[in-house]
Amino acid sequence: MTTPLPAPAFRLATRLATRRLLASLALGLLCAAPPAFAQETAQGLQDKAMRGDFLSQRNLSYCLQSGCLGLEKDRVRACAWRKVILQSGDRHVTDLDTANLEYVCGKLSAAERESAMRQADALARQIQGQRR
Repeated sequence: MTTPLPAPAFRLATRLATRRLLASLALGLLCAAPPAFAQETAQGLQDKAMRGDFLSQRNLSYCLQSGCLGLEKDRVRACAWRKVILQSGDRHVTDLDTANLEYVCGKLSAAERESAMRQADALARQIQGQRR
C-alpha cells in the first residue's frame, strides 16, 4: 500500500505535471503549424537569432535538432548554434546550455563537430558585426 503525498507535495507535483503538459502541447502546436506559417516563423526565428537574440538562438538550435517549425533537421547547424550560445557571454547562459552542447555535438562525428565549430565561429563573427 502506498502512502499518499502530503498536500503541499501533491500540489507541487500536480503543478509540475500541468506545466509539462502545457509545454508539450505548445511545442506540438508549433511543430504542427501550417507550412506557410511555419516557414515564416522559422525565418523570423533565424533573423532574431542572427541579431543576437538569446532565446531565439536557443529555439533555433532546438528546431534544427528536432525539425520543428518546418526546418529540416540539421544536427551540425544545431551544434553550431549551441556553441554560439555559449560563446555569446549572455547572462542567461546556464549549465543546461553546456549540457545541450555536449548532447547535440556529442552525436556528431569528429569531422561534423569540426564543421560545426567553424560554422559557430563564422556565425559569432556575423552576429558581432551586426551589433556594431
